[in-house]
Amino acid sequence: MEIPTLLLPPPQKIETISIPLPTADVPAYIPMVVPPSDLEAPDGVQAEAKDEPEATGIRKVDIPFTDLKMPVPEN
Repeated sequence: MEIPTLLLPPPQKIETISIPLPTADVPAYIPMVVPPSDLEAPDGVQAEAKDEPEATGIRKVDIPFTDLKMPVPEN
């Protein structure tokens, strides 16, 4: 009795896949510089003069929780 044989083709070479490492965009920020609460001008330095608007006779009302001032008509 003869044993049957199979002729198989030569195996194909499979190359390994190169998977790159994952990268991420790291968030960046500019640090905010906060002066200390007890900051004072050195001796001999004068503060700048602030220009205050002239009084026009129109009353302004402060709006709570905002930095807005709204003009109020005269009575």
